[in-house]
Amino acid sequence: MISSLKSTLLVLALPILSAAETTGGTLSVETQVQVFEGTCTAFIEIIESAEEGEKLVCESSDGMMYDVPLVDTAWIEEKRQSGELVSGATVLDLPENTMVDMQTWSLILSAPPGLLN
Repeated sequence: MISSLKSTLLVLALPILSAAETTGGTLSVETQVQVFEGTCTAFIEIIESAEEGEKLVCESSDGMMYDVPLVDTAWIEEKRQSGELVSGATVLDLPENTMVDMQTWSLILSAPPGLLN
């Protein structure tokens, strides 16, 4: 649980929020969160590990790659088979309040993304 919002910083003219988690009065991991701005094009990434499958990543308009949570392999397959999701072509329709976890390079979403073709 986030117990305090420490500061607001400006890095490259984008707002960065620094939040620290505490447990039992001890400072643990510090997380940096940034407001996501711009568009993000979907790419399907094949997972080659013990848990094979696919995950959704997206490339932002400035060339950065981010993991897209809240979707699983079944969702990806359903959208791909229906033609709604084309890797490298479909633009994600992200909620207005989308943030980026700068440590994991994952989007922080309040709902699964929509798809724009």
